Amino acid sequence: SVSAGLGVCGTVVVVGKVGQGVIVHVISVIVVMGAVVLTAFILFMLAGVMERALGQTGILVVSRVLGMLLAALAVQFILNGLLGFSATLG
Repeated sequence: SVSAGLGVCGTVVVVGKVGQGVIVHVISVIVVMGAVVLTAFILFMLAGVMERALGQTGILVVSRVLGMLLAALAVQFILNGLLGFSATLG
């Protein structure tokens, strides 16, 4: 799917490995995945309505805010990695 990135694929693999042999865990993962797909489908179906409601300026504002959020998450991940790496050095 276009909306599934490496993080989603990796999470499914890890959760699938952890839940081997436990049917309740596997079913819960499938239910959660279904909920995520349903949520994405609803949001994709409402995209046109949201686009008209926000207008061109609103879309630009939301795009900039989400870009800043993504940049902040990237910086946080890098800092967490550096802190974890420095902790292994002693």
